[in-house]
Amino acid sequence: MRALNAIPGVPGRRERFRKRILKHAVVLLMFVTFSPANSYELHPKPSDTEVRRAKSYDISFRSHFPVFDLGVHLYSSPVHEQLSAHAHGCDFNLCSRSDVSAAILAGVVWNDDPPFSFDESKNSYIYRNDHKACRRKKDREGNFVPVGTISFSLAPDCWIAHFKHVQKVAKKSPLAYSGGKGSLLARSHFGDLQFLHSMATRKDEAAEETRGKILMWAELMWRIDGRSPDDWKVSRADRLSAVKIVGINDHFRLGESRTIEELFALGRPWFRNNMDIEDMAFGSLLHMVQDSFSGSHAIREGESTDDSDMNCRTNPIREFQTYAGQKSHTHSLYDQREQARTSLEKIHMATQKLINLRSERASWEQVEIFLKKCVFPLSNQVQPAGKTDLAPLRTAHEQHLY
Repeated sequence: MRALNAIPGVPGRRERFRKRILKHAVVLLMFVTFSPANSYELHPKPSDTEVRRAKSYDISFRSHFPVFDLGVHLYSSPVHEQLSAHAHGCDFNLCSRSDVSAAILAGVVWNDDPPFSFDESKNSYIYRNDHKACRRKKDREGNFVPVGTISFSLAPDCWIAHFKHVQKVAKKSPLAYSGGKGSLLARSHFGDLQFLHSMATRKDEAAEETRGKILMWAELMWRIDGRSPDDWKVSRADRLSAVKIVGINDHFRLGESRTIEELFALGRPWFRNNMDIEDMAFGSLLHMVQDSFSGSHAIREGESTDDSDMNCRTNPIREFQTYAGQKSHTHSLYDQREQARTSLEKIHMATQKLINLRSERASWEQVEIFLKKCVFPLSNQVQPAGKTDLAPLRTAHEQHLY
């Protein structure tokens, strides 16, 4: 502070300079420490518990993950995991099994980084795009070794190559990864599974349709968890194509052999048990709910509304966003400048409420009412996806902050 006071000039100038520095310091601290902007950035590193469990299967992860920007997302701090851990009542680095499981944290990450594999046919990505990071390698006998499971933490070079490829394809053809086409990574970020991030699957999609897909996934995750004795349950051995929830077959076609367990635990044998699959499903639900409070995922009204029956206050959604309708650089920048004043409180409230409903063994009908009224209420001025340009909103907000 003495250094500030030593600045030459009249006292009023020194005081204005001091206040300006303090203002910037407070804003910077707010964003660096616990900004909802960070909550939408991706972080691929598994929890320490998962790393230990993986070692028993002779599987190891990278020890260091660099911060890098893929345009749509910035890979950095594990704030999704921190938000979920904090709502469970513990610090992310100090959580025990009784607080929040490694599987819940893995489920929270799953929406951003769903493990997948390439088939071995000549129409596969590894043949058509032949990126060196994804090529099949030969063993000592000269036989080709399958690429195996792809995720950022297991095969980052191949993952990045594939992400960049599908990003380019989606930019040229926004519907390239619709109708079940493409890897889970391509579909969840640029295709028909964008609802995993509380986003529309295509430009001009009606908000009611987007919300319907979000609630469809929420119902599936809740029924996998299956803690309510009054509800029918989805088993980890059930095929996705056989799940009796309206809308599922639009994304997982009839005849598809993939099971719930394979969806979540591909390449992760340490999670292949009922409890961990249930926890991962719950983590996936938390991620989707948390993402809905990012302005680059869903634009909400400035004025909040009260629901006395549910004892909640939230800002209705005016418009869902879609990756195909955004400039990728704008998406990531807007996430980094998200309003910190109210979003964290609402994210924490929604996450905490779902944790409580889970512990109370609430029925899906109870959860659906909460999600519709307190997380995904639609504005009276609701409009189709991708109508609003984020750049002016971001610029105006930055002017307001600084």
